[in-house]
Amino acid sequence: MANLFTGLRSKISSLEKGEPLLYYKCQWENKTDDVSIGFLTYKWLHFLILVSFLIISLICNRFCERWPIYYTNWGLVLYIVQALLGIIIVTNVYCCIRKGKPPEISERFMELYGGLQSAAVVTAFGITLVFWCLVYDSILYEINTGALSSHIGNSIVMLIDLLIVAHPVKLVDIILPFCLALLYVVFTIIYFLCGGTEKNGDPYIYEIMDWRKSEVSFIYVLGLLLLLIIIYIFVWLLCVLRRSISHRLEAAHDG
Repeated sequence: MANLFTGLRSKISSLEKGEPLLYYKCQWENKTDDVSIGFLTYKWLHFLILVSFLIISLICNRFCERWPIYYTNWGLVLYIVQALLGIIIVTNVYCCIRKGKPPEISERFMELYGGLQSAAVVTAFGITLVFWCLVYDSILYEINTGALSSHIGNSIVMLIDLLIVAHPVKLVDIILPFCLALLYVVFTIIYFLCGGTEKNGDPYIYEIMDWRKSEVSFIYVLGLLLLLIIIYIFVWLLCVLRRSISHRLEAAHDG
């Protein structure tokens, strides 16, 4: 059993292995130390699209003072933070190489970005699934540009990013979206105990976490945390598949 566990851990480690250059490269380009202008442009577009989603959300919600209480909007902030770290890395390396200097970004900073990017992908998928399957009510929610960009566009943009970037998704980084979700659960409980209300006046943010029915809410929370784990494993497998296809194509090209 110990040998099986050791072998499995070794296999996972080999699948997640990544050089620093993978954090500023596209999966589908040559793995040289240089940064392509195409990938640099893509990372900036990725960032600007996510910022536009946040602005659209604020406008569609009329800059509502309750905007920060929704997990969807926590997700928007997470997407932008990871995208910002991504363009800092790619832009810094691009400029340093042009000046003949070594990159000024530490490996730890790159790994932080990688972890947050993985967390953002998982969070986006989770928000889209939960919103349309458990939260959406045609009477309460208006389908507008803000709703579509925050609950469908988010997953599309993050899926594209997952398929383009070269750095690995690491299983250990599951702690990041898991902790964010737990933090939000604690926030909803505190918000409820302090008498906070949803924009329609209901004493909860989402009906599935109505803490007047604590037993039912805890069941939902446990189910959603399990869903998060499943989504993370799915994202990890997608990353493994992406890297495997890329390596096969490289081998075929070199051969």
